[in-house]
Amino acid sequence: MQDEVKAQLRELGASQTQTESAISAVKEGKATLDEVAVFFAKNDKPVYLALLFLRIGNVAETVTTRLVLKGDDALLILLCRALKLSPDAFNQIVRMRSRRLRLTGQQAQESLARYEEMSPEKARSILAGGHRAAE
Repeated sequence: MQDEVKAQLRELGASQTQTESAISAVKEGKATLDEVAVFFAKNDKPVYLALLFLRIGNVAETVTTRLVLKGDDALLILLCRALKLSPDAFNQIVRMRSRRLRLTGQQAQESLARYEEMSPEKARSILAGGHRAAE
């Protein structure tokens, strides 16, 4: 039994190291934000996705974790758009969220539509406090 626990802890440590390496690769320009975000979303790693947004988007950890794991997607759309995440990458995040939060197909499509309607410039302006989200 102890060997099994030790093996799981080694895997966890390796996983954390790989996550940090992937985030560093984005910062260093060796990988794109889209590539890493898609990888985390496809592998159902919302916490790692939150860490990516935390480190790349300079957003508080409690905020990024809530953005990825809670039902309301308005702030997630703003953050991803401000970071210029592609619609395809955002679609993978929506798919992960749909599985985890049991969202309907219609909810997922509405989220994608809102994402595509938002420009990166407007998202950055709203996040910076320049406009209200309703505008």
